[in-house]
Amino acid sequence: MSLILIISNILLITNLISLPITQNFYFETNNPDAEEIFFNIQSEKNSTPNFPLKNPSDSLGVKVSAQSVLVKDFNTDKILWSKNKDEIRSIASISKLMTAMVMLDLEEIELDKEIKIEKNDLNGDFNKLKIYNWETIKFIDLLRVSLITSSNTGIKILTKNTGLSEEEFVKKMNQKAKYLNLENTKFTDPTGLNKDNVSTAQELIKMTKKAFSYPEIEQATSQKNYSFQTINSQRWINVENTNDLIGGYLNIEAGKTGYTEEAGYCLISKISYQEQGPILIVVLGSESHYQRFSDLKSVSTWIFNNYTWK
Repeated sequence: MSLILIISNILLITNLISLPITQNFYFETNNPDAEEIFFNIQSEKNSTPNFPLKNPSDSLGVKVSAQSVLVKDFNTDKILWSKNKDEIRSIASISKLMTAMVMLDLEEIELDKEIKIEKNDLNGDFNKLKIYNWETIKFIDLLRVSLITSSNTGIKILTKNTGLSEEEFVKKMNQKAKYLNLENTKFTDPTGLNKDNVSTAQELIKMTKKAFSYPEIEQATSQKNYSFQTINSQRWINVENTNDLIGGYLNIEAGKTGYTEEAGYCLISKISYQEQGPILIVVLGSESHYQRFSDLKSVSTWIFNNYTWK
C-alpha cells in the first residue's frame, strides 16, 4: 500500500471520528470514479415529528390581493410561504389578541367578576354585544364575545373594568410586546382602531402563537357561535364569529379578523387539514372583506397541496 493511500485513509478516519453526531446531521462523500457512497452517517436523533417537507413541484405559490402574507408550520416555526413578511403595517383588530393576553395576565382580574353595563357604555359598535343597559355579565363572557365579534366597545368596557387607565393598559401592551422581542410592534390603543397600532407579518405570527397558548383565547376564537347568559336578567345571548371560514373544509383551530381603512382587511388563523398541519397564517391588507378569506383559503390550500407532514 502506497504511503499516500495510507495517509489518506488515516485522515479520513480522523475526520470521521471528529464529526459531531447531532440532530439533523448528515454527511456523505461520493467516489466520483466508482459512483459509490464512501460513507454515510446520519444521527439516530434526526427525527422531527410532523416536519413539513416541500413536495417536488414547480409551483411557487398563489396570487393574492393581500399586501403581506406569512405562513409558518405551527410546531417547528418553519416558514412555508411569505410575501412582504417584514413590512410594517397597521394591524387593526388583530391588536385585540395582545389586549386579551394583557388582561389575562393581570393578577387582580377575576374571570367571574360581574360587569354592569352603564349608559355611557352604549356607544360605538355596542350592538355587536347584544347586551342591554344595566344588564350584568361575567368578565370572561364579555372578553370572549368581544374577541368573537371583534367589538371595540366590548374591549373598552373590559379595559375600564381592569382598574387601569387606557394609558396604563396600553403601556402594559407595549411592555408585553417588548418581552416577546417584537421590535416593530407598537400599540397606542387596546382596540386596534388607531392606525398607529402596527406590526409585521413576521412578528404577528410570533405574537399570535403566544396568544393561542392561552386556552381562553384559543377556545373563544375557534368557535363559530358563542352563547352566554346575562346574570341579572337571565337572558341568553348568541353571537357569531367574524371569521367566515370557521365551519368550512379547513379546520380553523383559532383566528382573528381585523379591518380599518389604513390596515385594509386582515386575518390570522391557526389551521389544519386532515392529517396536515397545523399552520399559522397571517394575511394583511387584503382588498375586501371576502378577499381576505379567499386569500387565506387559497394560500392554505396551496400549502396543504405542496407540503407533506411525515
